[in-house]
Amino acid sequence: MFDIIIVGVGTAGLSAAIYGLRAGKSVLVLGRDDVWRSIINTPEIENYPGIQKISGFEFATNLIAGKGSRSGCSHRKGSFHREEWSI
Repeated sequence: MFDIIIVGVGTAGLSAAIYGLRAGKSVLVLGRDDVWRSIINTPEIENYPGIQKISGFEFATNLIAGKGSRSGCSHRKGSFHREEWSI
């Protein structure tokens, strides 16, 4: 059982996981690892808040390090299929 389940391992998903963990919640992140291929191969990133210039590989490495076993976040590989939700 998890307090928070996040669908997506991109920058927004991992940022949400970090904030959830800081709040003392148990977090599960669902997503595909192949989402990082395009960012890793990007030679230079200069439009991300708080970062002047960084390589895509370094950016991804730094961000992924924040969701690893040190942080207490669980990760499951897989695809998420769109479902109909009603509120």
